[in-house]
Amino acid sequence: ATFSRLQLLRAPGSISVKNNSANWITIPEIKAKSKVNKETLLLAPWSSQSITTTVVVNSYTVTLIDDSGNYLNETVKIEN
Repeated sequence: ATFSRLQLLRAPGSISVKNNSANWITIPEIKAKSKVNKETLLLAPWSSQSITTTVVVNSYTVTLIDDSGNYLNETVKIEN
């Protein structure tokens, strides 16, 4: 359910990662062909962070860590 609350938005030279939930989200990796985030993202509830990237793709593979410490992967489509 956490992935459904995650939004990726395209911006010039970057993507914005938005947390549309009341929970913290830990994201160690966002990948296109290679990893685009240099550091693990810790997104506060209802917040967003930008990641600088020149990679332009329609979706990214996002890895997040759930409350039990499990690493979960899902493809998230980019929104313009």
